[in-house]
Amino acid sequence: MGTGIFITGTDTEVGKTAMTAALARCVQAQGIKVGVMKPIETGVNLTNTTNTDTHRLRTIIEPAQMFESVCQYHFPDPLAPLAAANRQARNIDLQSIQSTYKKLIEQYEYIFIEGVGGVLVPLTKNLQVRDLIKLLQVPCIVVGRATLGAVNHLLLTLEALKTQEIQVLAIALNHCQQPDQSEVKALQIQSTVEIIRTRSGVPVYGPIVFEKTFSAGWQKGINSLQQDTSIQKLAHFITQKQR
Repeated sequence: MGTGIFITGTDTEVGKTAMTAALARCVQAQGIKVGVMKPIETGVNLTNTTNTDTHRLRTIIEPAQMFESVCQYHFPDPLAPLAAANRQARNIDLQSIQSTYKKLIEQYEYIFIEGVGGVLVPLTKNLQVRDLIKLLQVPCIVVGRATLGAVNHLLLTLEALKTQEIQVLAIALNHCQQPDQSEVKALQIQSTVEIIRTRSGVPVYGPIVFEKTFSAGWQKGINSLQQDTSIQKLAHFITQKQR
């Protein structure tokens, strides 16, 4: 049986897909058989899936996984998952996601599972993303920003996971955009990172540099991102921690 790692975030658009892909690549480079999951994705055009996070993740792995093994629930509307599912008159069944995970964990040594939004995002009338993490019985990595405001978002996320006794392996602080080079912004980032390291109680990696090569294409961006020292250190930490 392999090991699952859930990649969650403090919010949407914090870089979960890029972090998941880069970590999967780094671990795979160690000669380890790696699989990926993104159980729920919205805004999916099934006539052209190349612009989906599911496609980006599945083609990072060699050999590429089937779309259905990566994503179990995909919806056309670019909305929060519960709203997108309701518009299609569908229900998200967490047990079905668990069933796919159990099959994949028999095939791969590591499975990186990317969440959708933050940990309190509703998936059903009564269940949230953190309930899915709890059901899968996997630890998680929290991806957050390194900018002003990140302390509150990260500590609230950690508190929400703690109430469900979900293990947090590490925090990855990410620059989703090119940071402002001003002295004030630099001081804000430095102080934010220092407070998170002091208050979180878990290993903190980053800030991970903004990777400009993504503008030239997803594959080029990931190829560069996986060379980031913080990403490589986190990938090494994961494999050593879980052995």
